[in-house]
Amino acid sequence: MKKPKIYIAGPMSGCPHLNWPAFFTKEKQLKDAGWDVINPAQMDQESGISPTEDLGDYEYEDAARRDIEALQDCDAIYMMSDFQFSKGACWERALAKTWGLNRYYEIPRADHEFPIKDDNQMELFSD
Repeated sequence: MKKPKIYIAGPMSGCPHLNWPAFFTKEKQLKDAGWDVINPAQMDQESGISPTEDLGDYEYEDAARRDIEALQDCDAIYMMSDFQFSKGACWERALAKTWGLNRYYEIPRADHEFPIKDDNQMELFSD
């Protein structure tokens, strides 16, 4: 049986170490919960981007295109806390919504999310 695939979205630019530690922690949690995880921090690392240096415009645009392609192959998106302060995470969420992907949130949005418990009792919030 094929595992459902989820893309992690959240703030990177302007965060210490591009927020990679939070992305890798969330990747492990989601894998433990039974997801096949697409982690943009992992893709950045594999492409040679350094978490201690600012991204140039070209690197950002290249990564953004790559991320859109990866998101298209997913069943869901996981929105990390503070995603609303990230331009990239906001457009990833908008695309996921347009494409009909399930959307899960680290922090519940009182206007339209409700908690869902998985087998590992990790609380996810979906809209």
